[in-house]
Amino acid sequence: MEDECFLGREWEVLEQILLAQGPEEISELPLTMGDLLGDDGLGTTCFYLPPDEVAVAARFLVSIDAERSVADHADEIARTFRHGDIPVGYLEVLGRHLEKVRDLYTAADQAGEGVAKLLQG
Repeated sequence: MEDECFLGREWEVLEQILLAQGPEEISELPLTMGDLLGDDGLGTTCFYLPPDEVAVAARFLVSIDAERSVADHADEIARTFRHGDIPVGYLEVLGRHLEKVRDLYTAADQAGEGVAKLLQG
């Protein structure tokens, strides 16, 4: 299976939302944990999460309500914007990103596959 999910700069906000949802060793799996495959020394790294850890991440992601998780962190998210004004539709975008991440991990788990993650800084 080949599938991609681009989170853009929102990955940091999503990571904070996920970290608040469960134990760090599980909540970090979907976005930033895994075996290091490469690091260019310029801010781009690639990680690989093997199938057994993909299964753990998928179960975790299925257990959370994306929309509610984002709404619960609206105040924190607002602080990241000048004057605390969240752009119209931004919370919905974050919720859709979380759903896409959940769907990617669920599909990979069902196929028994690992997930490679490219983080560009």
